[in-house]
Amino acid sequence: MQEMVHRGSYQAVRFWEKSKFVLDKFHLWKYISAATSHLMDSAEDARELNYDAIREKNLEEVERLLRKCGANAVTPGKQKEIEACQKYIQNNWLGIIVRYDDAGADWGCSAEGQISHVLSARESSRPMGWSKLGAHKMTQLRVFTRNGGKVTDLLEYQHKKEQKEKRIARQDELVREAKKSHKISGEEIARKEIPELERTSMTWMRDMIYGRGA
Repeated sequence: MQEMVHRGSYQAVRFWEKSKFVLDKFHLWKYISAATSHLMDSAEDARELNYDAIREKNLEEVERLLRKCGANAVTPGKQKEIEACQKYIQNNWLGIIVRYDDAGADWGCSAEGQISHVLSARESSRPMGWSKLGAHKMTQLRVFTRNGGKVTDLLEYQHKKEQKEKRIARQDELVREAKKSHKISGEEIARKEIPELERTSMTWMRDMIYGRGA
């Protein structure tokens, strides 16, 4: 569950003079939506009443409205969601109303929404387990596709990269074998063992074999 207080954000404001903690709208919406979802056709009206009270900076009215939602809770689980919403709003109240205290400020951040729609939708919305490496790779892939990348292009790039690495590894192996078998007594032997050695792009290998530039 999301922490009741955004401790990291509160601590961060210490490092920037005149900065203020502002609660993101996404988490506020998430808690209020969970606390009102059981009201069926009245859920949207209940949310709007809560937002109206927040805009008026009336915490007592918000608490009253949420208690009213709690009176209609039919399961212990729903009651816990409503209580969690109450605590969340109480603990982050200053970060909520700052938007209305500084109404002229330019507030904007899509980080939490991006995390929810891009990452959580694939990695944590349903019960599943991930290794650190697997989660890292999946995160990179989700970001890549959301930025307009094509998986087919990525697979082609990875294939070419793997082939290049294999060629380099094979060339290194040929160098080791040539040195071991012939002790590199002359350039003629090296050319015979490595046919592509005379290419311009292979200068580095010739220098390594013949001991140049050391």
